Amino acid sequence: MATIKSSQKRNDTGVDPIKGHTYNYQATGQWKDWFIPSDADGFSNFLMDLFSWTKRTPSAKWFQLIGVVEMKINCFFKMFCQKQFSTLFMLCP
Repeated sequence: MATIKSSQKRNDTGVDPIKGHTYNYQATGQWKDWFIPSDADGFSNFLMDLFSWTKRTPSAKWFQLIGVVEMKINCFFKMFCQKQFSTLFMLCP
């Protein structure tokens, strides 16, 4: 089990995905962006979406949980509250 502290920009979970493996995870908990509640699935907002280019991961929803491999920001995957994912086709430079 890993604990993610939302007050930190990055968290090292100690979980290092290995290419070719499949992983299951579940993220619990909620946080607020000013007054908007969110969870690992993130949220969409029409007005905020006009500024999607400002996000570290523009294709993700606002405050969506993001995973990265070896702290390489160009090797990311969008996380959700619960999901199974495979690293078989994960391309990391």
